[in-house]
Amino acid sequence: MKVDIINKTKYKINKTIIEKSVQAVIANLHENPDWQISVAIVTPDEIRELNKQYRNKDSVTDVLSFPMNENGVLGDIIICYERLLTQAADIGNTSDQELAFLTVHSMLHLFGYDHMTEVDEAKILAKQKEIISEMF
Repeated sequence: MKVDIINKTKYKINKTIIEKSVQAVIANLHENPDWQISVAIVTPDEIRELNKQYRNKDSVTDVLSFPMNENGVLGDIIICYERLLTQAADIGNTSDQELAFLTVHSMLHLFGYDHMTEVDEAKILAKQKEIISEMF
């Protein structure tokens, strides 16, 4: 799996956590390891604009997933690091734990998981928990 990580913020990002999270999802789902993805770490303003443009939601969110599944590219993951830090503090996670959680969550979206129904939400949450517990 080729992971391109772009940090557009002032924060130092633990790229190893992102790479380990991606690999954990690939291993758990027994997926082809030859995919390429990009992970962008962005500011609240940037993710708000993307959320507004692509989801018609004028708000800051923690993570966005853009599946592609073509020409060897699985898709793009966009993470708002400031939102990640706030969420981590609110629930008692470290920033690395929250980064792993959001990366795993977004990777599952790239592989077709969603949470549009209660049944689907239960599936993605169970799979996230399984993968995260394997990592930590």
